[in-house]
Amino acid sequence: MTTKVPPLSGGQKAVFYGGVTVMALFFVAPVVAIALGVVVNIAMIAVVGTTLLAAWIARPWIVLKWKNFVLKALKAEARANPIETLQNEFLNRKAIFEEANKRLTTLVAMRDTLGTHPAWQRINPSREMKWSNLFISPKAAVVAPATAADGG
Repeated sequence: MTTKVPPLSGGQKAVFYGGVTVMALFFVAPVVAIALGVVVNIAMIAVVGTTLLAAWIARPWIVLKWKNFVLKALKAEARANPIETLQNEFLNRKAIFEEANKRLTTLVAMRDTLGTHPAWQRINPSREMKWSNLFISPKAAVVAPATAADGG
């Protein structure tokens, strides 16, 4: 024996379908919210990436404009104060020259003391030794034994 279910009235249908809709939204809403967040994040990444790419591509132009601006400012300052500009240029070149002279003096001193290295004592023992306590590690202080080819 089967029982017949009576048909739903209009109000009952509204409540039933409304409840089904609410339940569906309850389960679908988090998925939609996450998907919407992902879309927004992708859009933000695209905007930032496009901006960075445009800045990277425009970098030579920006640097050129900046250098032109600095050059114009220097020229204007040189026109306004020519003596001070020449004095500053002289001081800059003097500092560069003094640094180069110091480096050259160091190189010449290194060249002149090359023959006084402790390793040369094995080759020519009559040379005076100026580099005392030069080596820190014992391995660096080991000198190869003299051979007949280098006078030892």
